[in-house]
Amino acid sequence: MPRKFAPMRSLKAVLAIAAAGALLVGCTSLKQYSTSDNWPTAMHDPGRGNSTPEKLGAALVPLWQRDIAPVQLNRGIERLQLSSPVIYDGVLYVGSTDKRLYAFNLATGRRLWRFDAGRAIEASPTVTDTKVCFGSAGGLFRCLDKKEGRELWSFQARSEITASALAAPGLIYLYSSDDRLYALNSATGDRVWVYSRLPFFTVTRRIISSPASDTDGKVIYQLFSDGMLVALNSASGKVIWKKQVIKDFSTADIARRTPIVDGKRLYIIDGKSAILTLNSKDGTERGINSSTKAVDLVLSGNRLLVAGKKELTLLDRTSLEVKWSKRAGLNDISTLFVAGDKLVLISAFKYKPAGLGFLTRERGYIELISLDNGSVLWGKRLKGTVSAAASAGNGALALLRNDGLLSLYTSK
Repeated sequence: MPRKFAPMRSLKAVLAIAAAGALLVGCTSLKQYSTSDNWPTAMHDPGRGNSTPEKLGAALVPLWQRDIAPVQLNRGIERLQLSSPVIYDGVLYVGSTDKRLYAFNLATGRRLWRFDAGRAIEASPTVTDTKVCFGSAGGLFRCLDKKEGRELWSFQARSEITASALAAPGLIYLYSSDDRLYALNSATGDRVWVYSRLPFFTVTRRIISSPASDTDGKVIYQLFSDGMLVALNSASGKVIWKKQVIKDFSTADIARRTPIVDGKRLYIIDGKSAILTLNSKDGTERGINSSTKAVDLVLSGNRLLVAGKKELTLLDRTSLEVKWSKRAGLNDISTLFVAGDKLVLISAFKYKPAGLGFLTRERGYIELISLDNGSVLWGKRLKGTVSAAASAGNGALALLRNDGLLSLYTSK
């Protein structure tokens, strides 16, 4: 007898079912959050400390996932995703190499809007009370109405933008990869001042360094491609001080290149992978810690967390006394941040199915670590690697994998 087939569902119905299946990964719901626990820009705050008072539980569970990867003929080839998610008042904002900026409802994962930027987005957006601002590979910097995703104004820089903007009352600061730091009127996008390093080093390792400032916002700090760290008056763009911290990027290891600013102290990783501590007011050296070859830093209260390629060290930042130190197993550290009393660590490892070397793939691993003693509280394997910094806010943790999968977790 001929085989009977069920009636074909409408395309809308099929897409709705597929979207629901991709969206919901569990029955967990997001707990009530405080809007004061936002993560509005790359590395959380203007000082780029990469830590938040947001408290996470001892274990995480997935809440929802969305695929925002560009369409590719071969999805097995990953393209680095470098736009870390930001969280503001119950909304998650993130850019992708698929040339779009997205806004998702944090609790449900429902897409609120998306904006087509025309070029890949490799810079983390920066969110204010009314705007979400970001740059793209074409050098176009935009500020959108954050509720509707409608463009308010744009500014054309001369080169690609891989840095997260710094927002301040009345001004927004933008660094482009041709070594220009712009101050723009945040209401109109008009240029207020520009500072550039000449000559621009066109043949150099690509660096990603965002402008930073202290809480008073009077001074902007920026590392340039010639290895010069410059402190500028935020209102006029006048140089306050400058210091050579990296002599040659071609011989320096890949590491975090955005400074951390907190009060009178500024921390930056120099060309020898040592932590250079400067007086933020005049640029004079306050000390160097070279016991660990650093690739990343996190500042949390009086604790300075140093990450090497495979090791972690927690220091008292006043005395530089080592509180604890540990290796990250065989994994390579990808990104990390502090949430409350826990370290969130994401690393990468080689996975060999059935022990067959030719099937080796890179996979990711996320874990929660106690800041008190370095003990591992919880861990979970990821099916893909992560290059963009993860973030936490409003009771949730967000990360974007290089394969384009955006995931949201909440406390168990």
